[in-house]
Amino acid sequence: MFLCDERIVALKEASGMKVTKAASEMVVYERMQNIYKRACNGEMDASKYMGKGTSRMYNFILKELNIPFYCGQPAIDTWLGRLLKAVQSRSVEDVLLDIFTALYITRYANLDKDRSLDEYLI
Repeated sequence: MFLCDERIVALKEASGMKVTKAASEMVVYERMQNIYKRACNGEMDASKYMGKGTSRMYNFILKELNIPFYCGQPAIDTWLGRLLKAVQSRSVEDVLLDIFTALYITRYANLDKDRSLDEYLI
């Protein structure tokens, strides 16, 4: 998703910064870099750009386990320890149950009463 600095230099040289595919890639790269920095600094709620289930899990990890958006900080061992503890205590299962219960209700709320649930699951 993110281009390395060498690729950026090569794109700039190849394109002369004219309106080309390389220049378009530069614009996309710079936008993504800005979004990433905003998410790292806590200026942007990345969960708004996620699906419901992904957002629920992201917020659980971010807020309930207090594991920040990873931006290259050195405390990853501590965060992995918190995540492992959540898995072992089964609190992650509660989040997954919430996600899949909501999905199930949304998908099967208007079942045809003449058909069995098994027919919908196939």
